[in-house]
Amino acid sequence: MASRGLSDAQERKLRSIYEALDNNTNKKAVQLADKILKKQKEFVSVKGLKGLALFRMGRRDEAAVVIKEVRSVADAEEATVQALTLYYKESSQPDELCSFYENLVKKGPPSEELLAQLFMCYVRVGNVKKQQQTAMSLHKFFPSKNPYYFWAVMSIYLQACADSGRLAATFFLPLAERMVEKIVDEEKIEAEAEVRLYLMILLKLESYEKALGVVHTKLGNMFHSRDELVMFEIQILQHMARWKELISLYRTELNKGPENWSFWTGYMDALAELLASEGSAGCAVEHTLHGLQLFIEDLHESLNDVNQPPAKSRNLHLARLELIKRLLASDVLKAESKSLTIPTLLETLTTYVEVFGG
Repeated sequence: MASRGLSDAQERKLRSIYEALDNNTNKKAVQLADKILKKQKEFVSVKGLKGLALFRMGRRDEAAVVIKEVRSVADAEEATVQALTLYYKESSQPDELCSFYENLVKKGPPSEELLAQLFMCYVRVGNVKKQQQTAMSLHKFFPSKNPYYFWAVMSIYLQACADSGRLAATFFLPLAERMVEKIVDEEKIEAEAEVRLYLMILLKLESYEKALGVVHTKLGNMFHSRDELVMFEIQILQHMARWKELISLYRTELNKGPENWSFWTGYMDALAELLASEGSAGCAVEHTLHGLQLFIEDLHESLNDVNQPPAKSRNLHLARLELIKRLLASDVLKAESKSLTIPTLLETLTTYVEVFGG
């Protein structure tokens, strides 16, 4: 493993210690380090690796003394940083690791690698305010890289999630929204994760109309998985109580494949909400209980027409059972079903067992 700032001879000496550590021969690593330090007492990287090896041998007090000495003179040389990073991680001292990187950042010119590592240190200890500050430093010094800007936005969003007072709604979330919309207006959104964060912020702000607009624009097209985008749209429509649009969305997705059971239960939930709030008078067929019954049977027929295996239609049979269960439990659905011919629970269970019981 090459280390920046060291000569070839020094790298060779370090490599032998690395190999001992990698092979879990920590005693040998200490011996090799001591041999080198007899001739080069100020070889800081070697001292760092010795401290790590002592810790792995269980000689924790000795390791702490060595690491403290290294820490007092350590600079940003790669091998030294790596040794102390491993030591603090393995000894479960995340706060000390944060302090270590803070000192390194203060000592030298802006370093993308060190600032990024410092950000991750703050993530580990849950210091979201310092995450935000570090991410903004990264963005300031390396403005061409979008992720750093959105690390700051995410840190602000997390502060909003943790706030139990009014700051979330009056400060953190509006700030996060403005920061993202600045990038949207400049047409600099680059990644699906950035759009996802934008939607999370809008949902937290209860800006559902705006969130729905994002889903339906080119920003929504940045999602690699349509399933995730659909789940966002479902969540938004539920919050807005737009039951007819939600039913239409469920039908569209189930027509593509009936395997997602949450779509079936969501469809029935949305239909129950629609019937409870508006009834079925004047509704299009697809927004009625009869429309749901026809939809299940039509899908079943279409699968039979293309000779799909029985397992493919399992959810259609389960949807029939779920519908009957809900009819038995809901007075609203019972009233709506009086004019319909619906098989009994026993008939439906018998059919299910005949198809899948063997």
